[in-house]
Amino acid sequence: MDFTEKQIKRFWKKISISEIKFYNNSPCWEWTGSRCSDGYGSVKINNKSFGTHRISWILCNGEIENGLFVLHHCDNPCCVNPTHLFLGTQRDNSLDKVNKGRGNYLKGIDSWPHNHKERLARGEKNGMHTHPEKRMLGEKNKNSKLKESEVIEIRQLFETGSYSKMKLGKIFNISDSQIYNIVNYISWNYLK
Repeated sequence: MDFTEKQIKRFWKKISISEIKFYNNSPCWEWTGSRCSDGYGSVKINNKSFGTHRISWILCNGEIENGLFVLHHCDNPCCVNPTHLFLGTQRDNSLDKVNKGRGNYLKGIDSWPHNHKERLARGEKNGMHTHPEKRMLGEKNKNSKLKESEVIEIRQLFETGSYSKMKLGKIFNISDSQIYNIVNYISWNYLK
């Protein structure tokens, strides 16, 4: 990847030397520009987004071989200090995560959900309850296979007794269980 002198200068201007985060007595160089939700720095070069730790590696060490990741010794996602970075495979990345205690490998009573039940969205805390206005019912739901008129037609045909759930499923190209839910007002229950 080739960078212009201007791009390189702009990149290094967005670095802050940390006074509290270190690895081997060397401070983290924290990215002060835009970051992703997971904390990694992000920069656009030629209308394409890149992780800032990857750009730092390229500027200081050269190109990254295909299939390799840029990993952090310091475990600080926004750090771009080249001495805190190393190359590894997906497996190396996973092992590094587990070795640093960030792996999702705990089961049973040691697991995160077991120990943090208060933070799980259950019942009234669930988004369906807290934001019912965001629920997309029926045809408004982009995953809906049916139109409201088809649901009404399915119910009417089933009530005649001439059509089984299996036959209606084949006609409307949906499963028998979906037909069951429709005719028993389990799904599309707002249409009465």
